[in-house]
Amino acid sequence: MSFPKRFCNGVSVVALLAATVFSIVVTSAALAVLPVTPLVEYNFDNVLPNQGVDVPAPPSSEDILLVNASNFSIVQGSGVILLDIADRDGVVSGASGNQMSFEQGIPAGSSVAPWEYSSFQFDITAVGGPLQITSIAFETGHNDADNPTTQDGIIEYWREGRLIGSDTFNIAHVLDPGKQVGIVPADLILTNQPTTFKIRFNQQVYGPNSFTTQLRIDNVGVYGVPVTKPQIYTPNGGELIRSGGTYDITWGAPVDAVKFDLKFSSDNGKTWGKIASGLTDTTYLWFVPTPGNNQTKCLVKVIGYDINDKKVGEATSDAPFTIEVVRLDSPNGGVTYTSNNLPSIEWTTNVTKNDVDKVILYYTLNGGSTWVKIATILNANPGFFSLWQISPPAKTKSKCKVKVMLKDKNGNTMGSDISDSDFTIIPVP
Repeated sequence: MSFPKRFCNGVSVVALLAATVFSIVVTSAALAVLPVTPLVEYNFDNVLPNQGVDVPAPPSSEDILLVNASNFSIVQGSGVILLDIADRDGVVSGASGNQMSFEQGIPAGSSVAPWEYSSFQFDITAVGGPLQITSIAFETGHNDADNPTTQDGIIEYWREGRLIGSDTFNIAHVLDPGKQVGIVPADLILTNQPTTFKIRFNQQVYGPNSFTTQLRIDNVGVYGVPVTKPQIYTPNGGELIRSGGTYDITWGAPVDAVKFDLKFSSDNGKTWGKIASGLTDTTYLWFVPTPGNNQTKCLVKVIGYDINDKKVGEATSDAPFTIEVVRLDSPNGGVTYTSNNLPSIEWTTNVTKNDVDKVILYYTLNGGSTWVKIATILNANPGFFSLWQISPPAKTKSKCKVKVMLKDKNGNTMGSDISDSDFTIIPVP
């Protein structure tokens, strides 16, 4: 994921911030001592203040299980300008100890998009087996009093240049001591590939009169445990996966699991078919099947084996996901229309088992108890239909939906979908 570089109120970025990121390497063997182990604990009290991010920040005296640590860093966003020497981004002194400070330099009354702010980031790599993050804790604050209770902060998790998850939090208008932030990520697993943690503003932040919009970070802690049994990461429930496409199945496993079998179910686990066997990696590029209709009860299972082909455990998606052949995009619920001004019907078609010969459209005014045909589109699948009319109902109907159905030349259904939720139609004579 990349974002375009921009300017803040016509002021170009001064590219003076260092962008060095350090890697923390931890081992599963060392984690066996504690049920929940600090993977990193870091403060900035042993770093001289007002030095800027180009001055290395060696590991804090509180660091645990660190190898080859160099320094945390601030990575420049294009909405940032540096101020004078005293206000350079880097370690600053505070009443409760030193802190890492982002001097965003946003003038009063102006703002930039959230991703254009500087991000505070560091890497962690797991060796000797995957590690599950149980919690992340740090102190943070800023000097913009707007939105004091909203989720104006975000921590992102990146691996191999790809965003794999994020959590939002409230920064609040406080600088020293910082606001305590505690985060419990969902299914965040460290692997032998570095995982980058990025902390930044999540909303537009308006510059105060001081012209020195700040975000400060202190006392960072990341905690985790070894992965002791296989776990499905993706798809793990609720995903909409396109039929006939490709999808990365990812999972984690204990260190003694060296081979894996993957299985797939389209009936919520009643029956299973093979995807692949004898895999030695923890990711697999799946060629998604093309069912005859949307499948809403899909699960994936991984089974792990040790070097002697002895089963060490298995895991299944926490909840069903959907393989989607066709999706009704509009009207999709939650909107009110008049009977003489109905919206266009729009749908998206993925790969179908056979060619689509015709499309049949329906509507209901009673939540699906009865359906009325709108139109049959022959020899085409345009993805939209704009000219549909109904007789004005006797009274307002609040349980309205639309259905799209794809048929092949033999009349077999290739896919169908209905509005996710009800919409309302008000009668107009």
